[in-house]
Amino acid sequence: MGTLRIGSSGTEVVDLQKALIKIGFAPSLTSGKFDTATRDAVVKFQKSRVWLVADGIVGPISQMEIDYAVEDIDGETALKSVASGTTSLNISAINDNRPLAKKVQKKLNALGLYPGGKLIDGDFGSRSQKALIDFCQSQGISSSSPIQLSPSIANSLSATLQIPEILTVRGKDTSQILKKYKDIEQFVGASDAKLAFLDFGVEVTAYKTHIPEYPSRLAVTASIPEPTSSHSSLKFSPYPARGTLASIDTNTLKFLDAGITEACVVIGQINSGKLETTWLGKNALTSDECLSATKIIPILNVLCQLGNKLPSDLDNLSIQNQGTVDQTIRFPSALIDVVSYRKGVPHSNGLAKTFKLFSTPDQIESWIRGQTGNKDPNLNFEGPYGPFDFINLPEIVNLENNEKPLISEGNSLSKDNDISVYDLARLMSMIGWHQLLTPSGLQLENVEWKGLESFITALGTDTARYIDVAIETLGLVNVISSPVILSKLGYGNEALVYVAFVQFVDEHIPGSPKLRTFTIALRTDKNPPDASQAIPSDTKMAAAVTEIVRRIVTEEAF
Repeated sequence: MGTLRIGSSGTEVVDLQKALIKIGFAPSLTSGKFDTATRDAVVKFQKSRVWLVADGIVGPISQMEIDYAVEDIDGETALKSVASGTTSLNISAINDNRPLAKKVQKKLNALGLYPGGKLIDGDFGSRSQKALIDFCQSQGISSSSPIQLSPSIANSLSATLQIPEILTVRGKDTSQILKKYKDIEQFVGASDAKLAFLDFGVEVTAYKTHIPEYPSRLAVTASIPEPTSSHSSLKFSPYPARGTLASIDTNTLKFLDAGITEACVVIGQINSGKLETTWLGKNALTSDECLSATKIIPILNVLCQLGNKLPSDLDNLSIQNQGTVDQTIRFPSALIDVVSYRKGVPHSNGLAKTFKLFSTPDQIESWIRGQTGNKDPNLNFEGPYGPFDFINLPEIVNLENNEKPLISEGNSLSKDNDISVYDLARLMSMIGWHQLLTPSGLQLENVEWKGLESFITALGTDTARYIDVAIETLGLVNVISSPVILSKLGYGNEALVYVAFVQFVDEHIPGSPKLRTFTIALRTDKNPPDASQAIPSDTKMAAAVTEIVRRIVTEEAF
């Protein structure tokens, strides 16, 4: 299929229009002509998948996303048809209906019985069959041998929200979780260049359509009626003032694998509308190379410098080379490009370096200390993220009035990006909890919510999905609501780093919902620093994140 745009016509356009209607982004009619109504429907769809370029053009990537959405609806319809019928489908029949096979895999994945991501592929092989048998046994449903998809099984798949044993029994077996993750790495053919969880991809996460809602969900956190965590073994206190080092409990994360060399976990609770936190750490204040996870820092620093100079619509803010427009990019797109590594956009490193050029290394280091309160003299933020600039002498232009609120004076970058996981966790928590951090002396200095909204959306597009994998593995997909998952990976020869802010309403205990809101930052050394450590680092990180999420949800002692 070729690229479709304004002026295209024919059967491919008819198929596109029918697909848009089916998934709820209807153009006016199936005319076979790619008119403005069709373009507007495409743009609306692209904006619902924020990592897509919302240009109204249907190329291979947008078409694939549309196909995924259609397939999901077709799969749900097919599963309901089996459930309401009288005929059982054997494995061959399931495999003949790819949307149905994928839907069954998704249902099993949501219950913690089947891996997610690229393994939801419509190939109903031995792994899928084993998961379906496991499901039947957990529900006391008799099944044939070989397994078939009967109406009773289809009905139960649709009705079952959770299998408690997955969280309370299987989820506690950390050795089996690690073994499971190693098996997934092997099954997907993982390598140093393509890891199972680091490179999971936003395109296949269950939460991709939630991302546009993240800012509005965080804006109303204080008014969420559900109570927050009640970890009786942990001591909570008011969130520390900006520039004040948090008090970190260093006796609580001993359950983490030795390969997780540094960790910081921040758990929040809301008491009478006020945020209280507890800070847990393992070598949390050690300054070390944190690679691309630090890309959140120059962006926050730029938002701080822009302050109240932001236009009403951030899409009217442009980054360009001084004196020329040969390289220019809109501000929200730049944020997504830095975080998402989206296909066809190879300049995450170059753009992150561009953001760094608006301050000298000394200025940014001073700014970091002023936010987090960490005065470690070993903090060093002079790394360039690579040899190439996207824009080497940048300026930011407000297209509403043609003013230039920020102009780089140019500077050179070298060395490393050595900061602590505490710094990463503190800054990420200040993003996610911005609306709870009152008075303003708790917030990021001079950073407005309007600017953070775009960055929050961008942080939903990270390719590393360790939190998503944890939620799936623990069988929680169907029993959480209003999820927010913001994250940024860092990966290189030296280490793997992951920082994330997470919030959701946990309904795994019927009738007792609770708000879970927390931040994590973890670092694992690749020791020795070579490709042979890539897969072990990825599996250790996934297992560590899963165990942290499990303890937060079950309120087990840290």
